[in-house]
Amino acid sequence: MWKESYDDIREDVDATVVSADDYDGRNGDLADLIESASNNGEIVDLGSGTYEMHSSIDSTGSMVAIAGDGATIYAVGDQSEYSSSIIFPLGGEDRILMQGFNVDISEGPDLALITTYGAIQEEGFFEDISFFGQRTRTQDGGFNNTVAIDSASGVETLIHRLEMPDGGLEGDGEKDEAIGISVEGHEGYNVWKDCYAEQWESNGFYLDAGENVVWNCHAKDNARGNIRISDGDVVVGGTAEVTSERDSQLAQPFVHQDGEASVTGLEIIVDGDSWGNAAVQLRSDQIHCEFEKLVVHIRGGSELPVRIDSTVNGEGSATFRDCYIYDEGSQDHTFHVPWANDGYCYLEEDVRVDSTMGDEFSIGSSGELHYEGEQYSSTTLSADDLGLESPLVDDGSLPSFYFDYGNDEGGTEGWLDLGSDDDYSQPTNEAGILFQAKENIERIEARLSENTDRHQTAYLRDSAAEVVTQTDISNLGAGDSFVLAPADGINADNTYSITVDADGGYWDRGEDSSPDYTYENESLAVTAGVYSGGQSTTQNVRYAVTEIRAGDGNLGTSISLPNPESRDSHSGFNGLYFNVQREVSGVRCTIADGENAPEGYTEAFCIDGWGEIVSPVVDVSDVDPGESFEIMLDEPTDTDFGVGLRNPDGNYYRSRYESSEYPYTGDAIDVDAGVFDTGPSLTDSVLYNFEDVVPILPE
Repeated sequence: MWKESYDDIREDVDATVVSADDYDGRNGDLADLIESASNNGEIVDLGSGTYEMHSSIDSTGSMVAIAGDGATIYAVGDQSEYSSSIIFPLGGEDRILMQGFNVDISEGPDLALITTYGAIQEEGFFEDISFFGQRTRTQDGGFNNTVAIDSASGVETLIHRLEMPDGGLEGDGEKDEAIGISVEGHEGYNVWKDCYAEQWESNGFYLDAGENVVWNCHAKDNARGNIRISDGDVVVGGTAEVTSERDSQLAQPFVHQDGEASVTGLEIIVDGDSWGNAAVQLRSDQIHCEFEKLVVHIRGGSELPVRIDSTVNGEGSATFRDCYIYDEGSQDHTFHVPWANDGYCYLEEDVRVDSTMGDEFSIGSSGELHYEGEQYSSTTLSADDLGLESPLVDDGSLPSFYFDYGNDEGGTEGWLDLGSDDDYSQPTNEAGILFQAKENIERIEARLSENTDRHQTAYLRDSAAEVVTQTDISNLGAGDSFVLAPADGINADNTYSITVDADGGYWDRGEDSSPDYTYENESLAVTAGVYSGGQSTTQNVRYAVTEIRAGDGNLGTSISLPNPESRDSHSGFNGLYFNVQREVSGVRCTIADGENAPEGYTEAFCIDGWGEIVSPVVDVSDVDPGESFEIMLDEPTDTDFGVGLRNPDGNYYRSRYESSEYPYTGDAIDVDAGVFDTGPSLTDSVLYNFEDVVPILPE
């Protein structure tokens, strides 16, 4: 569903596109154009403009479609002009398609963003939408939902990169506070991917109807429930955190309130006394929840870490598998089975629990703990009593996990799956895999395996075990990928190794102890594990890397840039900012050469329009002026981004060309501006550090 979603609805949907230019500069009520376009079956193109809405969208046709390139809409005016105090009170339309814009209520009344209470009838698609401004929840109508996406039975809706960072304020006690993300009469199938909610007073994610997939979403400091799910829901990856002191209601990191659900790969972090009742709360009409590769860190607080109980008689249970739970709070026990009603807990393979307070398990007379064929009730038990290992690794930290979100063939298209980790060790030497390309390729991309951590550097070595290129991977985690792109490419007549280490220190080496060599696809063959920089090999273990794929020169048009005229000393991030015309995966950059070439830089990375780093931080200290390096984005994007150099330890010499004639155009990206800090701060007069850039396109 995600893979098949739209790149740009303005290009991919068969409908007339109408420009919103006449409303740009906050000129008039944009609602008028959106309603008119909807009734004509048209798509509104916001571009990167700035707009106002003075009223809600009340009269629509069968499709509401709006797309922008980071445009901003300010909702202003009288609250009475917004139906039920909602900007987009939709529902009943066949298609609702929204992409690439921000909505800001900070200058206007308290408003919800969108509800689809009549349900989306055929297709819903929401991507790259941000909602700014705190809600106060003072209105009389509109319920308390801020974003409520309801799909009709049989309808699939993707909500991708919805961000709601400003939350709401506690109300006057007469009305419910605002919920961030919710469903109301939902009967279909919603996928919430890479969404974010922070500081909402009545749940960040409140999903109590239909089927929902919460995929790599992040919830922080939301009262009542960071992530609250119900029957049929699935959580994959992501985080639920309570990290700040709250003046109002307590926050609960995770709540499963009814029916059956599953959670894989969620990380829960709680601290202080601002979280309430339970960090993992199974309650109300909950029947069963499956937890796998759950990581819970109770850094402090006096509430229950894990509560398992239900008002459903004889039900209320949870299974834990491959879970790591570390409890530094002040509760006497970590697991409470049950809390007030019935509760049943099943521990399966590799559950690791440790509490600094004493016995980790409290099992009441109406509760049961099941482990390795034994049943316990009316007792307290320690993790040692059950023979459970500590969740902490040797450096005293908790591990992180990665979960393959690819297709049924073991990863996204082009990736060669090398199996999953079932163990790890802590060496000081390099380790990885040995491979051969079946044809000459320009680069190789590799993904760090599930249990690999504390690494610093990745190397590509040839058959003589000589390093042909290397990259800094210290900022990457398990599941992140990196690119090794030697200047002369990768030759099909040679054998290469990809290895990882911690620059001589100890690191966590993820291992698959039952590999099935040789792994191969149409491009690559992986023939062995490697456990030294000298390429010592084994057929018995696969180390550190879980997937690789070939880069076959899938490049866009090269954009040549003027040579620098001068250079100066600077301590910040300097480079180029791109206007993206179609989806790209990364960029190949050639550092400017000549007497005014940059000097003293050590790293390169990419930033988005909000100044967030959206790529690995690549070590370019060995890349000389006139030479090229490649940098891959964390995920392909069709939104604008920048690339630059810096020295985080001090000043370096940045090159400058001050007679720039932006934009410098290509097929997939245009060089639109210079960038001189991570704000980002842009200039249309100076070009920094690079003499050529080439977009890397998705495979």
